[in-house]
Amino acid sequence: MTSRMTLTLLALVLLALPAHARRAVADAEVFASEADAFIAAALDLLPEVPGLAVAVVVDDQVVLSRGYGMADLEDGVPASGDVDYYIASATKPFTALAAAILHERGDIDLDSSLASHLAGSGMDMALVDDSVTLRDLLSHTAGLRNSPVTTRLAYTGEHTPDLLWSLLSATEANEAGPGAFEYTNFGYNLLTMILDRELGKRWQDVLQDEVFGPAGLVRTTAYASRPATMGWPLAAPYFGMSPDGMQRISLVKVDATMQSAGGMMTTADDAARWMLLQINGGELDGQPVFDATVVRETQSSRIDPGQEERGLFGNTGCGLGWLHGAYSGEHVLHHSGGYPGFRSLISFMPEARIGVTVLVNEGSVGGMVPDALAAWVYDWWLGLDSADHADGIARIAARRDQFKGRIAEDRQRRAEREWALELDRSAYAGRYASNEYGVLEVSLDGVDLHARLGQLHAVAEPFTRPNSIRVEMVPGQGEVLQFVLDDANGIVGIDYDGTRFTRE
Repeated sequence: MTSRMTLTLLALVLLALPAHARRAVADAEVFASEADAFIAAALDLLPEVPGLAVAVVVDDQVVLSRGYGMADLEDGVPASGDVDYYIASATKPFTALAAAILHERGDIDLDSSLASHLAGSGMDMALVDDSVTLRDLLSHTAGLRNSPVTTRLAYTGEHTPDLLWSLLSATEANEAGPGAFEYTNFGYNLLTMILDRELGKRWQDVLQDEVFGPAGLVRTTAYASRPATMGWPLAAPYFGMSPDGMQRISLVKVDATMQSAGGMMTTADDAARWMLLQINGGELDGQPVFDATVVRETQSSRIDPGQEERGLFGNTGCGLGWLHGAYSGEHVLHHSGGYPGFRSLISFMPEARIGVTVLVNEGSVGGMVPDALAAWVYDWWLGLDSADHADGIARIAARRDQFKGRIAEDRQRRAEREWALELDRSAYAGRYASNEYGVLEVSLDGVDLHARLGQLHAVAEPFTRPNSIRVEMVPGQGEVLQFVLDDANGIVGIDYDGTRFTRE
């Protein structure tokens, strides 16, 4: 039987079910069986996705926590409920809860002015009047951005606490301004930079002591090195859309690029416990783990983002870490995350008491899968018509085919380019420095030019402008390095993404 036929038959079965109120937890066994069939058929139709893990909770019970497909193709690690996945920005609600716990205990004051914590930082104090508080950093309303800090923390890994503190001088006002919503990693980064200095404790250890440990999240960590140290199975990142077939992504997370806005690894099993804690106001198995007032505070919306709806749930509000939205008339709290090779979604309906987490180790086709699976799960438990979900997976496959065609065309165009370098390639090799972003090193290996910026690395290919090369420092994101020539001194610098790197 073909995968499309399987999906269609499953959809017809679900269509025959009468619409009714939310199903009872007693239906968990039926749900698990139908979920297995739907997900297996979806992956059969989408072979570009190596695997995924799903956790579903209803009321006080875990009704599903398991993996499908493969977490690591090369090492033969199957996806399962206890495999760690990098979750990127789905980290934010964890960081926010830790901060709220510290606030409740009196260790920090989230309502204190941001300016009062920035003495000696070099930040322009005109950007942060007394109305901007630490709490604003967690709800994306501080009105600030800082690309050097967020780039070093999430991508290059080249930083020290003192260097990051000095780079606060590069902070700028964002377009929204103080009090208005503009999503950014910088608020979370700045908050934990302040906490690290004032508490003398790394944010990773704060999360372990205040959240992961008490919640019993036994395979959740903010250290990229910990799964290998502990022998935990770990999902590897892939790009499934290459004309050459499935490719393992070379850019991997290390401890230096795990940061408080997107620096956690967790499992479906642990995500299930996390969702139960959220749905039950900080309780697990009838026992309080976190103060209910603190949990509800992080969940409560502080701001209307004033944005058009996007994604499955939209964005109708923002609390501390959690975004607010709706699905089928139900209120949803959610956060997704994305990074090359990974996509995550953690969500729950507080009134309907249903939670869904989807973790995927492929970010192109896989990036479309979490919303599709979450919609199917929520419709199943709400007793709604699920007939169109098979078509939804088919639409993802159609979009995949379109994207593959574009990728192949783009690769062919790039393969036909001629090098536009006017000097011998060895002349371009060297070290190029930026005070904001660090050292960009260009090296020659045989005939290949390589570019490296901390943890980012790429092999260069031709570009159309004289003395320029194309690189993908972040996989899938083509960028141009424009060499700057001086008649007297030869190559004196590189312009990269609006920044001048000066030759050392």
